[in-house]
Amino acid sequence: SAGLYGLWWANAASLAVAELERWVEARRTAGFDISYDAIETAGFPLRIDLLVLNPKVSRLSQHPFSWQGPGALIAHINPLSPNHLELDAKGTHVRAQESKQISLSVESALISIDANGDQLEVLHLDIQKAQGDGLASTPARLGQLTLDFHRRFDVAPDDLQTPTASLAVGLEQLSLPSPQGVEISRLSARLHLRGPAPDNLKPAPLAAWSNAGGVLDLESLYLDWPPLVLEGDGTLALDRQLMPIAPFGLKAKGAIPKAARPIRD
Repeated sequence: SAGLYGLWWANAASLAVAELERWVEARRTAGFDISYDAIETAGFPLRIDLLVLNPKVSRLSQHPFSWQGPGALIAHINPLSPNHLELDAKGTHVRAQESKQISLSVESALISIDANGDQLEVLHLDIQKAQGDGLASTPARLGQLTLDFHRRFDVAPDDLQTPTASLAVGLEQLSLPSPQGVEISRLSARLHLRGPAPDNLKPAPLAAWSNAGGVLDLESLYLDWPPLVLEGDGTLALDRQLMPIAPFGLKAKGAIPKAARPIRD
């Protein structure tokens, strides 16, 4: 009945809040100072929304920093798909480190995560209409940034055809402050990792990945940085000294942008 479902939803929402509070406490134990005004629940009846109001994170260490989030950081949870999480992070983010403060205002920022236990399987990021202040005298602007990451854990170690991880990145209308100005109209890239994925980028895991035949395929690259248009693909491998071997095929049209040219006295 509707009454029983309401009780079940309220209990599920309470469990979600408790799990978030346990995660926060674990980060505090690791040395992070995390605070927020409150955690509110919403979304009944189809989903559970956790609204973290005025979140702040700081850390006093060799490289101290602080971050203040938007008025509400929202997590969307489907009770029937507990391994899937969506985050809404639109608003203003302020990061301070040493004497420098950077402010990032985002009209839309959506993050989607699929995990299997502690293992990240799928990550999707979509940021639209962002502006960064504090990097220089003029703001940096971004029209859109998308990122899609997929990780597979069911690929056999000797299967060098099926990617163990894939990444697609897309970027539009990026403007960066510089003496000549950086204006990138579009950037897109698709990469596939083949072979048993290394746990980190230290020499031993990289050597094991390389010895197993692992390579990183750049399926496609497209850069529109007026007046330059660059397209290409290629494959990256490592030699016995873990130095990169990267036969890439690139096609370029147009002139090198002023901001990419070496500065001469």
